[in-house]
Amino acid sequence: MADRLQTIYGMPLVVPISNAVLYPQTEITSVCVRRELRIIGFFSNLSAEKGVFDFLDLMAAIEAEKLPLQAKLAGLFQDTQTERAVHARLKKLRGAQYIGPVYGADKETFLSGIDVLVFPTRYKNETEAKVNHEAMSHGIPVIAYGRGCIPEIVGPDCGKVIDPEEPFVPAALAQIRTWLDDPAAFEAASRAAARRFAETSAQNERRWRTLLSDLTGNDTALIGRPLSKQD
Repeated sequence: MADRLQTIYGMPLVVPISNAVLYPQTEITSVCVRRELRIIGFFSNLSAEKGVFDFLDLMAAIEAEKLPLQAKLAGLFQDTQTERAVHARLKKLRGAQYIGPVYGADKETFLSGIDVLVFPTRYKNETEAKVNHEAMSHGIPVIAYGRGCIPEIVGPDCGKVIDPEEPFVPAALAQIRTWLDDPAAFEAASRAAARRFAETSAQNERRWRTLLSDLTGNDTALIGRPLSKQD
């Protein structure tokens, strides 16, 4: 995205800074490492663009193969039509549950209750998707469509990025089977997710502080205070 900005608008300098700097870094040793895949999760704006129906298609395929997994969905519905369609699909699934919107402590509870984040976004203007950072900061591997900057956020060591030109369900299902068959590989992916988030956050924190220093003329009082979303 930084390269395109420079190419299209001729910007002399572009400093890409990830949204990961907006989330508190967690020590990897304190992250709840996932050792067994039991529950897949989806949380976002519940819409076709964000991939909610692809997620439900994946869960239908999981149940068709009788894999020992459940699913949890959280978020606000984009509109009443989507809400009706999602609830109609949920009635046909045995192991899928809609939690509702989650914020604060409820979001932490939701994240502590899932083992993999599934994010099959179809949104053409997708960037990083903050849900990926939130999940990985909790040691949750991610399976996502590779739109926007997602391929730079989710690596093969901590999840699966699927080409947006390919069908989502077969590739996601294959990755899930791999993790079910090899719990050690899944645990390694969980540890890698937390580690990659910590590295991304630290790297971009340094970029942010350097940029802020340049903009403020080395205002150490400003640079030294904790970063907040208001920044």
